[in-house]
Amino acid sequence: MIRKSILIGAAISLGLTLAGCKAAADNSDAASLNIPDVAAGDISVDTMKSVVQSLASDEFEGRAPGTVGEAKTVALLTEKFKQVGLKPGNNGSWVQDVPLVEITGKDF
Repeated sequence: MIRKSILIGAAISLGLTLAGCKAAADNSDAASLNIPDVAAGDISVDTMKSVVQSLASDEFEGRAPGTVGEAKTVALLTEKFKQVGLKPGNNGSWVQDVPLVEITGKDF
């Protein structure tokens, strides 16, 4: 059940990311963003199924943060983004550094 939820989440995330790129391209300021055009039909159900099946495979070892599976997931998504002509949007990087804060509970 958890795996199915993760798969659905991954598919939705990828779909929203690609849809957001298209929405941004439709914006009047899109020319200043250098967003490539995406022709109708370039993102298909078959493509989405293929990506989700890949991410759901045992090869990705669960995709948990800080694991080999996460690195494989980032590599796959980066490659797919490159294939559709996207460019990295974080100062030349495909990923964003997210500083984490550790909170340690106190025993009372």
